Amino acid sequence: MSGRVDSAVKALPDRPLVSVVTPCYNHEPFLGDYFAGLLAQTYDNVELVIFDDGSTDASWEEIRAHAPALEQKFQRVILERHANVGLVRELELALGRVTGELLCILESDDYYLPEKLEENVRYLKDNPDAAADYPMFLDLAQHTTFGYIDRSLARYRVREGSLSHPTDPDVHFDYFRRHMRMRLDYADEERVSPEVAQVVRRDYYAFLYRRGLALGRPDDHIEGLHWLRSNYPGRYDGLRHALGTYLVRLTPLWRLARRVRALRAAWRAWLAVARRQPRV
Repeated sequence: MSGRVDSAVKALPDRPLVSVVTPCYNHEPFLGDYFAGLLAQTYDNVELVIFDDGSTDASWEEIRAHAPALEQKFQRVILERHANVGLVRELELALGRVTGELLCILESDDYYLPEKLEENVRYLKDNPDAAADYPMFLDLAQHTTFGYIDRSLARYRVREGSLSHPTDPDVHFDYFRRHMRMRLDYADEERVSPEVAQVVRRDYYAFLYRRGLALGRPDDHIEGLHWLRSNYPGRYDGLRHALGTYLVRLTPLWRLARRVRALRAAWRAWLAVARRQPRV
């Protein structure tokens, strides 16, 4: 495998053409942030393909309004509007038009940090093992739409030969917390709309509150609860929330609950195997 990967990565030119493909349908409220991220890219050897899937809002008008700036910045820009044929068909049409050495699929309600593409290209060239199974896809090496490279997750997925997330609950929690914290940092530091910033903050602290309780992590649970109480007065003050805050501090209880869940899972697996055995 290493020979195939090394040759694939070494075959890339110094500044490979990156094809960014975006299908869009009724995402006009998000396109301001989407285009701001693209136009701020430090890497400009880009082929941009945006196909609008017959949006009924002002998405197409927003796309056309940004056409001059996009054409001035990037090497090749393709903007097309089609009848409503669905996401899968739009991607098929768009992928048939790309000519770049690397491919990135950016959804129209997402956005990139300014160094996202430059960092991805550098990462793939410096880390051929991360491109082992998916050498064409920048996003599959980068694993996040907010412009950060989660190197530990990239190594995990290459080592395991899978695009799945870690299955250990604590490792899984730490990965998602890190990912959502990056989104929160971006919303706090960059120029995004107030509505987007508030949604990102709410999702982050709600994640800490819910998953911290489920996994018996009191510090994370209480951090999320304090923010939610400050921003949504009255909604998190009931007995249920107070009881959860009390119970989450009982570490031995959560350890026992995890062991019980593990035993139940093992029992169900054993039963599934036993049922498949032929009867005598």
